[in-house]
Amino acid sequence: MEEEIAEIKWDIIGVILLAILELADLLPQVQELRLSLADVATSYSNYEPEGPGTYAFGYELDNPETQNVQFRDEERKADGTVTGKYGWVAEDGTAYVVTYVADSRGYRANVENIPSWRLK
Repeated sequence: MEEEIAEIKWDIIGVILLAILELADLLPQVQELRLSLADVATSYSNYEPEGPGTYAFGYELDNPETQNVQFRDEERKADGTVTGKYGWVAEDGTAYVVTYVADSRGYRANVENIPSWRLK
């Protein structure tokens, strides 16, 4: 009986070691993916640039491999007003840009569609 338990323990240890080795093979692939995303994305952020409760942040992503093109910029002023803009390029080449304001009068947005022929 004790021999069977010892054999089962070694089987379990073997399976765990194989699983660890398999995971180790996957790690470089994950790191490469992260590096490729870092190569195509830029971002910034400022915490309280105009005093308490204010912020500014944004990012741009332009990945020709996946044709993922997008951006976002947003800023919160000391009076609580939030302004921003975000956009993306659709598969047909049309760019969509949304400009928005959120303040004491509510949320207002303006959407602009820019056909691909105007981008060239």
